Amino acid sequence: VRGSAMPTLLDDKTALVATADGRLHAVTVDNGLPQWSRRVGVGSGSSEVERMSDVDGAPIVDNNELFAISYSGQMLGIDLASRKVKFVNEQASLKSLAVNAQQVIATSLAGQVAAYDRNSGAVLWQNDELGYRQLTNPVMIGDYIAVGDLDGVVHLFDSATGTIVSRVQTKGALHTLQVQGSRLLTQSNSGQVAIWQLAR
Repeated sequence: VRGSAMPTLLDDKTALVATADGRLHAVTVDNGLPQWSRRVGVGSGSSEVERMSDVDGAPIVDNNELFAISYSGQMLGIDLASRKVKFVNEQASLKSLAVNAQQVIATSLAGQVAAYDRNSGAVLWQNDELGYRQLTNPVMIGDYIAVGDLDGVVHLFDSATGTIVSRVQTKGALHTLQVQGSRLLTQSNSGQVAIWQLAR
């Protein structure tokens, strides 16, 4: 209904697939045999659509750790070596997370941008200035976090404090952000692409 996350490679032999029942499934790349499964979201509500617990943002695998978030309001971190859950937080999003060495960053359905400790899940900071602006996925670029919105504005956050330090204007409501090196790529809902170079 709302989309689906792209499959994510865990290693050369294993892919991670998210499903509308709020679960992540690890399967073999060669023949799709199931390896393990973990629930991320738990649906609630009066209708079947409301009870869907999609994982729509692609899970992030970094330094043998897995981070994922669901529409129904759960974000978790997993140690892939032990397959133990590091933390579970209440947060809802349709967008992929971003990570750096210390943080996991999420944009919520309500428009908050928040950073969490990647080991404990503790909230490090939360910025509420962009409420209900249909935020894109967050991305790390240098020491900053970039997030786009429905007016085509890219907001640049200080990753240590969550303060907005700069803004740039593009055209059209933004859908996706990507980073390649020191370049930020933005894509609008209408398909327009822009490339920004981070000043050094």
